[in-house]
Amino acid sequence: MEIVPIITTLAEYQTRFWRLVGDDLRQRGFAPHFISFDDRSCDMLNGSGFAVTAANDVAEPQGSALDATLNSVHVTNLAYWTSHERFAFGRADDQAMKAKLARSIIAAQSAIADAQGRGQPVMVQEVGGFLSVVGSWFAARSAGIRHFFIEPSFFRGRLLFREGDFSAPVIPADARAPHAADFSEYLHKTLEGGQIVIPKKDAHHYSAAWKKVINLRNARRFAEKAYDKYILGKRQEFGFIGQHAATHLKALVNSRKLAGHYTSLDDIGDFLYFPLHVPGDIALTLRSPEYLDQLALVDYICRNLPDGMRLAIKEHPAMVGMMQPDRLKAMLRRYPRLALIDPGTNNYAVMRRARGIVTINSKTGAEAGLIGLPVIVLGDAFYREAPFARALGNLVELPAALQQLANGEDRRCSDADRIDWFAGAWELSKPGELYVTGADEVRTFTDTLVSYLRC
Repeated sequence: MEIVPIITTLAEYQTRFWRLVGDDLRQRGFAPHFISFDDRSCDMLNGSGFAVTAANDVAEPQGSALDATLNSVHVTNLAYWTSHERFAFGRADDQAMKAKLARSIIAAQSAIADAQGRGQPVMVQEVGGFLSVVGSWFAARSAGIRHFFIEPSFFRGRLLFREGDFSAPVIPADARAPHAADFSEYLHKTLEGGQIVIPKKDAHHYSAAWKKVINLRNARRFAEKAYDKYILGKRQEFGFIGQHAATHLKALVNSRKLAGHYTSLDDIGDFLYFPLHVPGDIALTLRSPEYLDQLALVDYICRNLPDGMRLAIKEHPAMVGMMQPDRLKAMLRRYPRLALIDPGTNNYAVMRRARGIVTINSKTGAEAGLIGLPVIVLGDAFYREAPFARALGNLVELPAALQQLANGEDRRCSDADRIDWFAGAWELSKPGELYVTGADEVRTFTDTLVSYLRC
């Protein structure tokens, strides 16, 4: 039976990539169906002759019909499923979010029905916590069709696939593989240059707060989106334009408030390192929601620090200024052993000075394992079962784990076990990058995608 890929797209930059992938898929004998949550994306895909379900054209069910839609796919715990949009978009209207989720479900059900008329549907999505993505997943699960999420892996230029749910892809403890030449070369370049993992699609986020405000590219995109929304009436998934601009202005102000509170690495002494995660990212909102309030966790760590040890924290370089500066400054006053590091400091430079790492599920935890540091991991992370990680089942276990790490009693693994595990993780990831539109990159991505569609 013919496989029909169903692909969701939320914005123009995504659609420009998916349209090229769709062309490649057609040349290989597939007939993809797109679910678009962006009006301009619908125009682009329709113009290329693809089957498209325009989610924005779906009428939102009202009253009992709305509840019936959610019940039909067994949606429970709405507070959990709407949490990502509350933090990403600053939304608070429960009824509007409930209606958006229902509309997304109906759109996905329509696309699935169309695909089932032509073959065997398989739904493909970039992992995300937006209700458009969530609703499509619920529809796929209810219909009993295959569904998998795609996300950047720990290795630059490679991807991970997760079938079934929103949890992090798991690299098992016994993951092992021969050290392929490309893996060994990657390892050498990473350790030699201290290169952190930045997917190309996110590279523009890794800049100072002021550069995001005083930025020609961002200004032009703001004007384009505002014109589309307010003049042409185009509907956009990421249409909270004013809120987005205000967030970056606020981040600029916040970053200036913290500028005088950084401590040099040379002045910290013996310390544990907690890298702050991207606030409101799916890694927290849906995968580890109990740790969404990172500063509350930092406060708890400070209250349980072993004697003679300090705690160093650093804002995520893609989201400088997104933490609450007044709250953070109050914590710095309350806990003299808490140190804030300049967010521009290279992560490897920090880790090479640290005694160990405490993290929720940051990729920094894997980077620490790569250089042989002990890692305490609290949340849903792909490396939770890795030989270098000590995974805690409950926060009450943390004080004892911190003390053992400070005493040098932390579990150690051999260099061979550690690197063999990373070699296994390399093999479980696959070549490709999302939203990179070069011909070679699209071909590589489609090769990987097809291998999953056919498995």
